[in-house]
Amino acid sequence: FYGKSPISGDSYFWDLSELTRKKSQCPSGAVRCRDYSVARDDEVFYMNLCANAMNKPRECRLLYGSKDLVPKAIGYQTADGVCYSMGDVSTGVWSLLNPNQPRKGVKLTYTGGSQCDGYTYRSVEYHFECDPYAGLGVPRAVFGDCEFVVLWRSAYACPSRPSMLLPIFFWSFSLVAVYLFARFIYNIRVKQMMLDWEAVPHIRLVRFVGASIMIFAHDFWEGLQQLAPEFSERAERTWERIRPSWTRSEYRPVQHSTTTDEEQY
Repeated sequence: FYGKSPISGDSYFWDLSELTRKKSQCPSGAVRCRDYSVARDDEVFYMNLCANAMNKPRECRLLYGSKDLVPKAIGYQTADGVCYSMGDVSTGVWSLLNPNQPRKGVKLTYTGGSQCDGYTYRSVEYHFECDPYAGLGVPRAVFGDCEFVVLWRSAYACPSRPSMLLPIFFWSFSLVAVYLFARFIYNIRVKQMMLDWEAVPHIRLVRFVGASIMIFAHDFWEGLQQLAPEFSERAERTWERIRPSWTRSEYRPVQHSTTTDEEQY
């Protein structure tokens, strides 16, 4: 989930996928095979995140007569003899807990649960509060009767800033390439320069930069060979296996005889 502060304009990123419980995680521990659960008075809430609850609670199976008849849901509200869906997993909507303070955390809302009264259907809103020391965390409390609010403190609710180095490098390289190409065409079409390297704008600077890169790469490789001779030997063995046959010393091109028929007799 990406969010943006309306005050500073800074962008933030959250990835809470590690909080989702899946059956594929069961071999790593029995706890991961169970849905999250929160008890409140005589009720128990079973829930998952970004995926349907893995298990159908006992109260739901008894009420519907079979686990296959229990509708899938992001979570279930259960009590003695009752079972309600808390929301449809396909309705998830992300937003910020506090738009002015993105570092506070995020919230995830699901709607489309079981009917609560004549006008309201159950929904659940996860409130993920940033706590760098909480690890994965677990849901701690559930509030509300029809529109549930789940409190959850987690280190994964703390945002990270996406790196801008790659976009800056990409656009800078693109602009330089467009400029060089445009000036190259201009030098040929307008200045009537020859179609060769001298028509490239700032050719001396380009050559200087290219030579500097080559020198740096050579010095770096030499230093790497001195510091890690094993790496150098392994690289040479790999090159011997993959290099083209025409570069091998044992390869000799076929030499055709230039002797004429008269010289053979």
